[in-house]
Amino acid sequence: YKGSKELLFQRLNCNIPSGSIVVIHGYNSSGKSSLCKAFLGLIDPLKGNLLYDGIDIKKINIEWLRTQICYLPQEIDLFNLTIKENILMNLKSNDLEASQNKFDRVVLKTINMVGLNNYINNTKDGINKEITDNGKNLPVGIKKRIGLARAIINDAKIIILDEPTESLDSQGIKCLFSILNNSIKLRKTIIIASHNPEIIKNANIIIDLSNKPIPRIGVRKKKS
Repeated sequence: YKGSKELLFQRLNCNIPSGSIVVIHGYNSSGKSSLCKAFLGLIDPLKGNLLYDGIDIKKINIEWLRTQICYLPQEIDLFNLTIKENILMNLKSNDLEASQNKFDRVVLKTINMVGLNNYINNTKDGINKEITDNGKNLPVGIKKRIGLARAIINDAKIIILDEPTESLDSQGIKCLFSILNNSIKLRKTIIIASHNPEIIKNANIIIDLSNKPIPRIGVRKKKS
């Protein structure tokens, strides 16, 4: 893709059935984050096509597509707004109104899912705490939890997580696995860039970007 310093891979032919668990594996700088961004249309490959249900991503309304995806980047960017406003940022205006009207059921449930409740309950102003300096003064694990809450609150069909266990403590990782287990039960499609062996062992498809110039793809039968 334009701007990359080297060819990340020469050819990648992979079909991801709905409800699959896909792990993108590889050494640092092998292209895991770049491939995650390509799924969102943030990176346009110079060659080849990325298809959703047989339709080229270039022919899909990209804003609509992103409402169908929960995305957690490796580096969390927060805005100088309240914690609540940061969590609700990716929702459409009509969803946002519904979330505000059903605050306890939607927002508080999400906060509990990611393990943010203890931090918020012990913080002045709680969920209305103003974030300053784009969250640089927040503990990294808290930033990760806010980013995860922002990702999952739209309850999308496709989940893309880039190194989700990085910077999380044991309790945060426990919350993450609970979210993943619930998503698996709901037959959501999960794509995770990760080195975590617990995540890798549950994958149906493993894309190993360490193998250059053509990634190695491993496929396991889905558990019934």
